[in-house]
Amino acid sequence: MKNRYFEIAQLLVKHLRGKRSQMQLSVRLGYKSNQVYRWESDDGQISWSQFVELCQALRLPLRKTLQSLFLYFGEVGDIGPLAAKILGHWPKPQVAEGIHVSVHSLARWLRGQTDPPLAKVLELIQFCTLCLVPFLDLLTDEKFTELAPERELLRLQQDAFYKTPWALAVLSALDTKAYRSLPSHELGWICKRLGLTQKQEDQAIQDFLDARVLVFQGDKLALLHPKTHTNFILNFPTLKQQLTYWTKRCTRYLEQAQDRQPQTVTWGYKIFNCSEQDLDRIRECYAKFYHEVTAIVAKSACDPDRTIYLSSQIIDVAVLPQDSK
Repeated sequence: MKNRYFEIAQLLVKHLRGKRSQMQLSVRLGYKSNQVYRWESDDGQISWSQFVELCQALRLPLRKTLQSLFLYFGEVGDIGPLAAKILGHWPKPQVAEGIHVSVHSLARWLRGQTDPPLAKVLELIQFCTLCLVPFLDLLTDEKFTELAPERELLRLQQDAFYKTPWALAVLSALDTKAYRSLPSHELGWICKRLGLTQKQEDQAIQDFLDARVLVFQGDKLALLHPKTHTNFILNFPTLKQQLTYWTKRCTRYLEQAQDRQPQTVTWGYKIFNCSEQDLDRIRECYAKFYHEVTAIVAKSACDPDRTIYLSSQIIDVAVLPQDSK
C-alpha cells in the first residue's frame, strides 16, 4: 500500500509542474534525463533538497512559509536545524515511531547527514505540528486541493474548539504539573479547576478525542500534539468565540466582586482622547507588551502551575452600537 505522504509528494510535484511537460521542467532544473517523471511515478522519490531547488526554480515562497509557520529563519535547505525546529520538544523515539522511520534515521536528519525524502518531511510536519494543510496552502496559494482527509481532520479540530469555547483552557489544565502529578484521570478535576460544569468538561474532552487532539495514555489524558501548535488550528471565528466566552466569564466575576478588587485579578481600563499618530504608538506599545508576555509564557510552559486569562482591546468607542439600557 502506497504511503499517504509519498502520494501527496507525487501530487504536489505534478501540481507545481502545471502545464509544463515533465521533460521541460527536468531541463529547467538542470537534469539531462526526465527526473520529474521519476518523482511523479513510483520509480523514485523527490528529496527535501531537490524540493528546495524546485521551489527556488518556480519562485515559490518556501522561506517565507517556513518563517511564518515555524519561526524558522535558517537556510531552507539545511535539513538539520529545520527538522529540529519542527520536532520541537517531541521525544525522538515517539516521533520516529509516528512517522515510521528508525531513531537512527531521524538522528541522521537532525545532524544533517542524510537528505530525507520530501514525503517524510511532510509526514514530520503533520505528526509534530498538524500544519501540513497550512504549510501547503501558504506555499501554493491554496491551489493544491489534494488534501481532503487532512482538511477534514483540520475541520473536526476547528469545530471542537468552536463548539466549546472553553476548550483551550481545558488543554491548558491538562498541561499543568497538578494534572501530570495525578495517578490517573479524575472525573470533574478539570471543571472544578476552571469553574466549568461536568457536562462542559465531558463535551470538550469527547470532542478532542474524536478530533484526535487528545488520546488516553494509560489512565491519563495526553495531548497528541504540542499545545503550542493549536494556534494553527484556531481560525478567526474560533478565536473570537473563545475571547467572547472568557471575557463574559471574567466580567461576571468582576461584577460579583462589587467594589473590592479580588487578589486573583489584575485589571484596569481608561477612556481617553488621542491623535491618530499617538494611537499608532499605543498599538506599538501593546504589540511589544504581548511579545514580552509571549516570551515569558514560552519559558514557563515547560513546568506550568496556573491557567491564566489575559486579554487586551483597543477600541474606538465611536464604532460601538448604541447602549440599549
